[in-house]
Amino acid sequence: MPNYEDILNTAFPQHTYSNTIRALREGIAIGDDAVKGVPILDTPVGRDIRGLIRRAGVMSRLHELCQSGDLPFISEFSQMPIGSWHWLKLSSGECCGYLVRTPDKETFPADTPNQQDRRHSNQIELFEDPKVVPLSKAQYFSAWLCYGATRNGALTHALWGLPSGGEEENWLIRRDILNAVRATAPVTKNLEKPKVDPRQVMKLRDDVQKMIKDRDKAGREFGDEG
Repeated sequence: MPNYEDILNTAFPQHTYSNTIRALREGIAIGDDAVKGVPILDTPVGRDIRGLIRRAGVMSRLHELCQSGDLPFISEFSQMPIGSWHWLKLSSGECCGYLVRTPDKETFPADTPNQQDRRHSNQIELFEDPKVVPLSKAQYFSAWLCYGATRNGALTHALWGLPSGGEEENWLIRRDILNAVRATAPVTKNLEKPKVDPRQVMKLRDDVQKMIKDRDKAGREFGDEG
């Protein structure tokens, strides 16, 4: 039986928690600033997709910190298996990590068509292309970076976890990285609003326009999930 604790801790070690939290907090702030800066989005209808815009901001910051070397993960944007949506994959150790929003730290993400649940037996085939003949049966574990935020943008929870396979909603192992960072950082620092780079906000606004078009094309409605 795999040692899930070692697998998760090796892939996403404690020294990466601080910058992971930084990416979450800054990404949420960038998303909120992008909404405020666009009249068509700074309305009740626009705020209905605030959670989606925040998620785009968080994925952007995670990717940037990986590219700069502040996070030691291999990050890659790719199209989801279902539909025209994209997600960010963070590869590290024996894990492939994916960002998911959850109402609280105890709850699994909502089961929606674009959630793209990859856990099944919670092992992802490294060689998924049937044309590839693998030299070995390499397996990677699906990991979730679960997070949530209040309406005013405060991060409520952040955890790395390996979800169980199949239809069961429990965890093989998980780590509360937000509380771990709070335990080692000044309380006042945790309460400060992150500084936002205007260039990042402008870039996200352009991405938001594309997301709205993709959303309309897919015919889906998104609630304000935080």
